Amino acid sequence: MAKLLIVEDNPRQGADLVSSINELFYNNEFEILGPVFSFDTAKATLLKSKPDLAILDVHLQNEPEGGLKIGKQINSTTRIPLVYLTGLPDDKWFYKAMTTDPIAFLKKPYDSEALKRTLLYANCQRMRNNNFQAPLIRANCDDFIFVKTGRNQFKKLKLNTLIYLMVDDHYIHANHLDVETPIMFSQNGGLEGFFTHYLDLLENRFFRLNRKYLINLKFIESIINNHVVLPRPVPDWTKSKEFEMKYFTISISDNSKVELEKRLRLS
Repeated sequence: MAKLLIVEDNPRQGADLVSSINELFYNNEFEILGPVFSFDTAKATLLKSKPDLAILDVHLQNEPEGGLKIGKQINSTTRIPLVYLTGLPDDKWFYKAMTTDPIAFLKKPYDSEALKRTLLYANCQRMRNNNFQAPLIRANCDDFIFVKTGRNQFKKLKLNTLIYLMVDDHYIHANHLDVETPIMFSQNGGLEGFFTHYLDLLENRFFRLNRKYLINLKFIESIINNHVVLPRPVPDWTKSKEFEMKYFTISISDNSKVELEKRLRLS
C-alpha cells in the first residue's frame, strides 16, 4: 500500500478528492495522508509519515504558491512522484512548478478518469524509482504473462483467452475461456498491483470492474441494468466434452457502469 499525501486547503474539495480516490481504487491501494491544509502541517506529515506520492494544490490559503514550496521541501529530503492540482491558468506558476520535477498536473475540475490514470502512472513511477520487482511475475510478452503458482512452478496467463481475474483474501484467480480450473497465484499489491505492473499490456483490453474483478472487455456478453454478463467454463458431467460454457453476472456500481459504457463507446 502506497502512502499518498494530499495537500488541499479547501476542506470540501479535499474531502471530494479523498472520496474519489477511495471509489476509484477499491482494494485500498493508497493510504491517504490528509488532506492537510498548510505548509507547516504538510512538513510535519512528511517527517512523521514519509509518503510515497503527493498531490499538491499549488495555491494554498494565505500561502500563494504554497504547494510549490511543499514540492521543494519534498525534493530536499526525498524523491517521490509529485502531482500538482490547480484551477488557475497561470504560466508563471507552471514554469516554477517545473523546477520541482512533477510527473503530472491536474486541472480543476478534474474528471475521475484523469485522476485514475494520473495516480496509476504516479504509482508506476514510484515502483520503478524503488526498483520494484513483482517477484511472482517472471516473464511477459504482448499475448501472455507468466505467474508463479508454487515453488519452482510457473503458469502462463494467455491474454487472448483470459476472461477475468478475481481476487479473494489470499489469491488472484485467473479464469480462461479454454481452461476449466482457474490459475491461482499471489501478487504484491493484490489485483491492483498486478494491473499496475502490467498496465501497458492490460489497460486497453481489460477493465477494473470493482474491487474483486478485472475483466476482459471482449468477453462481455451483455450489460443488464447494473450487471455484467460473462462466460465461465464449468465441468460437463455428461463427459461428452471436457466442459461446457455457462454464464454468470457481476454486480457493478453506477459509476463503474458509466466508465464501462465510455470504454465500450455506448450511447
